[in-house]
Amino acid sequence: MRVLICFLFSLAALPALAQEKPIPPEAFLNEAESRTLTFVMADDGSLVGIERFLGRDRTVWTQPTGRCAYGLVELRGPLLCFTYEDDAPGVEHCWTTFRLDDRLHVRSTLNGEVQRVEAITRDYVGCEGEPLS
Repeated sequence: MRVLICFLFSLAALPALAQEKPIPPEAFLNEAESRTLTFVMADDGSLVGIERFLGRDRTVWTQPTGRCAYGLVELRGPLLCFTYEDDAPGVEHCWTTFRLDDRLHVRSTLNGEVQRVEAITRDYVGCEGEPLS
């Protein structure tokens, strides 16, 4: 019995494990609007792309190759959904938004992929036709 009690006390002394804290997509957009977010894969930190939020409903996405695409943003309940000009008709990318270790993350509703927002800046992404103000 003493061993069990000691074990339970030792567990209580461990730091709390990081937990996902869901945030509404509106809160995500509050942080993203008029800013540029760098997205990396949460598991290995590899660059996914850079997205400048031109407003709450428009973005410009830059892939690691430098290819750019303009997109529309739509809120659908707990989801943040994007459609891009270079996708086939009807293709959309929807995400749930959350914080983990006080950093913004998104999880794809299509395949469960998790991306972390690595940086938030006011930089331009350098795409043709990108508004500069």
